[in-house]
Amino acid sequence: MIRSTISPLFTPLAALAVLVSVGTLPSCAKQDAPVAVQAPPEGARKPTPPPPPPKGDAAWRTCKTDADCVAVELGCCDHCNGGEAGAFNKSSAAQAKAALGPKPGACDNTPCTEMACDDAAVRCKAGSCEVVPEP
Repeated sequence: MIRSTISPLFTPLAALAVLVSVGTLPSCAKQDAPVAVQAPPEGARKPTPPPPPPKGDAAWRTCKTDADCVAVELGCCDHCNGGEAGAFNKSSAAQAKAALGPKPGACDNTPCTEMACDDAAVRCKAGSCEVVPEP
């Protein structure tokens, strides 16, 4: 008696090869008709995602005008280089930085990119300081 040394995977693969060669694929293997994809109109901008919820005490953000607000860097790196900026009223900026910023020594040897950019833009909206999303 001759013993078969064919791999157990050979039989299913061979059967699929035969079906492909005769053009009779199982229904799960048939390709669907091409789908038309429309390109966005020229000059269309991607929608700006909503900003993340603010961190910290809501009282730190109270304001009446844009001039009441200031940007505070909250990461080891500035907001242009992998960090994060928050918007707080001027009188609470130091308290927010101490509570939400990195702890002393936490940023030692933290590599940051060195891209230059302007300070984060802030505004007073509905009585609360917020960072203006970049366009």
